[in-house]
Amino acid sequence: MRRVYSIIAYNLTSVFGMVERILSGEREVAERYRKVGVVVFVFNNREEILLLEERGKVHDTDGARIGDFSVICETANHGEDWAENIVRGIQEELGTEVLESGRFAVDTQRCFIGESVFGPDVLARVAVLHYMGNPNDIFSATGDGEVAVVGWQKQQELLNYPLRSGVRKILEECIKGGHFKNIARTQNQLVPLSLDSLRATGPTCTVDTNS
Repeated sequence: MRRVYSIIAYNLTSVFGMVERILSGEREVAERYRKVGVVVFVFNNREEILLLEERGKVHDTDGARIGDFSVICETANHGEDWAENIVRGIQEELGTEVLESGRFAVDTQRCFIGESVFGPDVLARVAVLHYMGNPNDIFSATGDGEVAVVGWQKQQELLNYPLRSGVRKILEECIKGGHFKNIARTQNQLVPLSLDSLRATGPTCTVDTNS
């Protein structure tokens, strides 16, 4: 069966716009979206992004199927904020050992990128993390078995893969918006990954509307 991921992705991009640095309030999210989650781009010191391959279920957020390529994506549980969502997403997709390895860090100046539509009625909170380990030592995912680690790829090279449509849309928006420019950071701008370090990088207020 012929895949249509590229057509879906470009349609989503043209309809829904770009990543915006806002954090929508719970009421607005509940009224406007059926699901909310995180999309996390993990960069190494060569400015390459961690690439994963879908091995589990078909996703109703963007139609992703087994064999599609991706980054860390995780739907939020009820009452979970974006920082908790990220930490759980890493644990479930890569495993507790990887999460607790101390190899993930947060740029205090740029971690929470913003929000964008991931798929029909699905909102994504987009974030950047840094991998402090040796990028030549590819680790294995030991989480829930829904993804496998492929390796590291440059931003533009990722677009050559059959990415799940929501990830392709967000990646194109981030590249076009310049969110990944000069992503390398000096050591003193990075702090260990934690709920507190994540939350410290997000917007200071939320957006909640009645419209």
